[in-house]
Amino acid sequence: ITIVSSVTGSVVDQFEALGAGTLTITAQGTSVKHGLEDEDIEKLSKVSGVEAVAPTASLSSTAVYDGTVSSVVQVEGRDAVYFQHNDDTIQSGRYFNSAEMGGETNVAIVDTDFVANVLGDNSSLGTAFILNGYEYTVIGIKSADSSVSSALSSDSDSGGTVIIPYRNVLKMSVMKNVTSVEVYYAEDADTATLEDALSACLNEIFEVTDDTADEAYSISSSDSLVATM
Repeated sequence: ITIVSSVTGSVVDQFEALGAGTLTITAQGTSVKHGLEDEDIEKLSKVSGVEAVAPTASLSSTAVYDGTVSSVVQVEGRDAVYFQHNDDTIQSGRYFNSAEMGGETNVAIVDTDFVANVLGDNSSLGTAFILNGYEYTVIGIKSADSSVSSALSSDSDSGGTVIIPYRNVLKMSVMKNVTSVEVYYAEDADTATLEDALSACLNEIFEVTDDTADEAYSISSSDSLVATM
């Protein structure tokens, strides 16, 4: 019980440290429309109070380096906007740039677990490895992750984490649209008002009402997650 309480307290502390600034939209969609298209993300970015919207995607895969197949690794799909709002993510190398967001550029940012478990401690930038059948080049090394999402979803059996452009993840998973985005907003914005405005936009996108919206999407914040713990 003490261990569980300590972990829970640590996660809550991380939530509170985040403060205002980020909402997460999970949008599976409906039987008629699945996920969010580029034009939908553009609509969300134009909602009053929104500073930026960053699409995300994820999957599990195996990686191959120097002829050796790794254990399962976690693959996160991000875009350039994400790094503009999380500029402490990289300990060496660089982030993605906008020219690499089309889904055709195979660049990767890897964490230290991936370096140790897959690359055999070869942390050199420019190292090439195979991910899901595609050759990727390491352009950055990820800082140690103490984030909330990492605390909640960490997998001790994972060979590490690879971050690649989100459209690359969609291509790997044969998906057209994203089902998760992070919404960044000004710290002085009224969260409740912003959530209402985002809900109205999503209702229009998925052609649902407030009564049926829960089936199409959800909006969460650090405050709402802390309240459930």
